[in-house]
Amino acid sequence: VGFVLQRWPSAVRRLLWYTLVGNGLCSVLCSLAPNAATLTLLLAVDGLCQAVPYVYLPVWVNQFAPAGSATRWMGLVQNVAQVGVILGYGGTAMVMHARGDWAWRGAFAAQGLAIMLAASVLANLSAMDMLLASEAGNPASVPLSFEASAHATVRLLCRFRRHRAYWYTLAAAGALEFVGNGLNYWTSLYLVKELFATPRQADVISVVVSMVGPIFGTWAGARYIDLIGGYKGNHAAALDALCALSCATLLAVPWLTYSRSLTIVSAALLVELALVAALTPALAGITLDILPEELRPLASGIYGLGTNMLGYGLSTFLGGGAIHISGSVAFGWGFNAAVVALCPVLLLLARATVGLQVPVRVLIRDFVERARAAVGLPPTR
Repeated sequence: VGFVLQRWPSAVRRLLWYTLVGNGLCSVLCSLAPNAATLTLLLAVDGLCQAVPYVYLPVWVNQFAPAGSATRWMGLVQNVAQVGVILGYGGTAMVMHARGDWAWRGAFAAQGLAIMLAASVLANLSAMDMLLASEAGNPASVPLSFEASAHATVRLLCRFRRHRAYWYTLAAAGALEFVGNGLNYWTSLYLVKELFATPRQADVISVVVSMVGPIFGTWAGARYIDLIGGYKGNHAAALDALCALSCATLLAVPWLTYSRSLTIVSAALLVELALVAALTPALAGITLDILPEELRPLASGIYGLGTNMLGYGLSTFLGGGAIHISGSVAFGWGFNAAVVALCPVLLLLARATVGLQVPVRVLIRDFVERARAAVGLPPTR
């Protein structure tokens, strides 16, 4: 998808509309699937269709959002996705109370109709508001032969080798997704098996923490980055702030892994998920903005692939493997939490790569002073 948007940016509106319609149709057809093989095939096509808005929206926000509020717009995209997932879980749970086969078929049908509604709204948007980095007046790209396209793709990928800061920020984003998704996934099991919470307590804590922490953290982190000038064209200050926040994520790890109190672990989990979420809007924006405009659609595709593989794939797979090998849920939980230590290291490497000059300790000191002033405490110096 990233390469297609890179090669034919003028077709983005049609591609979005076609894939949204395809997404809705696949969901409706899933509700009518006669067997497991058909359902699996439809879900695969459904996932491919979802990739287009997932890749395109960050690029669109980075290009069109005002510099002073771009981080908040990037955070809004992520918050909408977070709220949508939670509402989807809740809506599916209510639909699943229906009896018989329509318990799950009704959920697919409702999802398909909701997506069709979104596609109808998109069909009425101005095409001029949907273009990417190529100017509106540019003609569509001339189709290339297979050999020429292959050479163009190789040359395009080789250009990424010169942008090491992109790969460091991408790896940091993957580490954050690994931690956030892994902790969310194993929360209920850890609370029940290690802290002896009841299943009802574990489910309530899991839902509340996974909703409140990321939503509040995304908004607060985006707001803070915008207050210091945003990330667009301001990579130095933004990366300094992210380095400080990433160091703060380490503070909750001991409470998460060593405390035996259900209240303390729940509070530490809430803080940790909020801090992880606070980093993601600006990090996603910097990962795109640090590159030339013509590379951003493909970069967004690579970003989505990398964070999904690390966050939604390896976090649960490696966490489950750690639990299986050690025989302890606590070991897998601690492993997922400890990966957050990679984030400040990777961000410091990104900061060094782009030649930033302000020491991180200066920013941390300034951050502490701002926090003290916010709560009415006198300065330390």
